[in-house]
Amino acid sequence: MTTLRVLTVTDLHQSRTLGEGLLRAVREHQPDLVACVGDVLDFSGRRGSQFITPECAEFLAALPVKELVFCRGNHDAEDWPIFMESWPHERRPLILLHGTAHVVGPLVMVGFPCDTGWDGPWRETLPKVGNVAMLDHTQSGRKSLTANPSRWLRPLLRQHGSAGRVLWLMHEPPMTQPIAHPMTCNPDWFKLVSAHQPLLCVSGHDHHTPARNGVWHARVGQSVCLNVGQGIETLHYTVLEFTFPSDAPCVPARVLVRAFPSGAQLDINPVQLVP
Repeated sequence: MTTLRVLTVTDLHQSRTLGEGLLRAVREHQPDLVACVGDVLDFSGRRGSQFITPECAEFLAALPVKELVFCRGNHDAEDWPIFMESWPHERRPLILLHGTAHVVGPLVMVGFPCDTGWDGPWRETLPKVGNVAMLDHTQSGRKSLTANPSRWLRPLLRQHGSAGRVLWLMHEPPMTQPIAHPMTCNPDWFKLVSAHQPLLCVSGHDHHTPARNGVWHARVGQSVCLNVGQGIETLHYTVLEFTFPSDAPCVPARVLVRAFPSGAQLDINPVQLVP
């Protein structure tokens, strides 16, 4: 058996308080990978409690974790090229998921785009090939993804099989109540989750509805959709403990999900993931 621990977090918004909370969480849980699922930046104006953009890049790059990946959120806009240029690429690759898959040992994760807000600055920094951002601008820049998301998702699922339906990362929630307000959800993601039934979907964007309803997970069919929201002073995040039967990409035998700061747990049996 192979075990792999993933810490997911959303909506940091350049907050020093939440950033320091993330550093403590990484030190406590010692994950193999941290997934920042949108809105590490904030376009609403700098405040004294926030990192400036270059500081934010340096802080996240210095987290004591082997793998660090990013998906776009709606706030990851005008300042994103500054974040990318401030990243210490020589010390740590900047891994950006945008309608692409990333493989870490036996785990395949699919990172979704964010349809909310302006993605032009983000797309300018995407590598033409792969997921690792390049300082060489001749190797960067992508066109917008097709309006029909099935056209980029289906090839990924054909390539990775059932393993491509283990973990989907998307800033916008795929479903509404109880884990998100209808105005924050992406109906296209709901259709894809309903059709392909991934094991786990991690989202954010809606900071408050999960706490308001006292709920942090719900199902679309057999798919478990997570949104732990985000706090102002206290970091909200999840820790996903995967147990795999093989070192090669595959479906896990078990997943234990822990939500923080509550410490609530959810044990998932992935029996529904058939080829």
